[in-house]
Amino acid sequence: MPILEVTKTDDIKCVRDMLHSFVQWPWDALKIVNKDKSNRLVSAPRMDLSLGSSSHTGVLPQTQTGDVAATSCYHPGPEIEEDDPNELQMPNQQNIDQMSFMNMLMQVQELPEKQMPNTHAPNSDLEFIDPEVTTALERTKTRPRAIQDMVDLLSRCVGDNHSILISSPARMYPQTVQDSIPYVELLQLFSNDWLDISVIHWFAMYFYETHNSQCAFFNPHHIKGDSCTKNPEGVQEHIIDMFMFHTDKTFFLAPYLANDHWTLIVICPSTERGYIIDSISREKDQHSYLLTSVIDEAFGFPFLWDMVNCKQQKNGWECGFMVIKNMYEFVNTIQHDFPIKLWNEKGCLPQKEIDKLILDLTPQFISRVFPSAQVW
Repeated sequence: MPILEVTKTDDIKCVRDMLHSFVQWPWDALKIVNKDKSNRLVSAPRMDLSLGSSSHTGVLPQTQTGDVAATSCYHPGPEIEEDDPNELQMPNQQNIDQMSFMNMLMQVQELPEKQMPNTHAPNSDLEFIDPEVTTALERTKTRPRAIQDMVDLLSRCVGDNHSILISSPARMYPQTVQDSIPYVELLQLFSNDWLDISVIHWFAMYFYETHNSQCAFFNPHHIKGDSCTKNPEGVQEHIIDMFMFHTDKTFFLAPYLANDHWTLIVICPSTERGYIIDSISREKDQHSYLLTSVIDEAFGFPFLWDMVNCKQQKNGWECGFMVIKNMYEFVNTIQHDFPIKLWNEKGCLPQKEIDKLILDLTPQFISRVFPSAQVW
């Protein structure tokens, strides 16, 4: 095959003479031809011209940092649109066959730079603020100074977390149980509001560790009113499992939630007696509580149920605080003089006693859940 005149020399007259040699060849006579279809390049990976990086798939990975990915206000960058005219792609084989190599390079240089979406975690200054937390914190500002100081300490410990993970103490249950307390629910302790089941569960965990205690606790998640209705067999199984696991215990405490109302039920299987401590007990008996019949079924005999004379609630939110108070009093004093010493109270629980209860117990929560915190 003959070659261009500009390339001919005395020794090189045709293409075969160029083997193992260097020759001049004009760029306007060059074109890229690839006849191997199996290796044909259709498009190159998408590239960020500003960073000099590429993505193998063309779609950027979503990065998760802490709980950012689970927070609704954070969103990863959008995926690149397939038909983006500014996106850098190598020409396909048909176009390569029709243009010179130098023209192709010039076309690439003329493409505008395109900034790829940011896949890094959002700036730490862009904190997610739960409006319910904000509202709860505002409500605590009207409370006594000591309550506000406790909230400030708790807020510093919680930081940016939206929930606090707690674990049951050793041997409270056959297996370790974890629960999560939403921060907004924890703040209800300080703002005179209805208490969540996770909050009551933590206090049960704390009271279980009372020194010299003969008390075991049923898991409040497993004995709720709707569970007694929908799955009484499952509730019975939990009751018997706990009874068999704690053969060394005399009393079993059940923080019982039904129809958004908290009641404490205490049973003593050895005497076949049960005690209902309800802060709204007017015109009620044992048949007013689904759990009592489930307990009877679980043990195979009817307990003798007593409605205890205890403090009554004045408003609609105190029932959780009353259950905390009654659990606290039972494990610390009543169990040791039972049944000689039992509740025999009248009237309502004053606000100042609820505040004192929370101020006495919250430091225990903080010191156990946040061991490095400085609690006065």
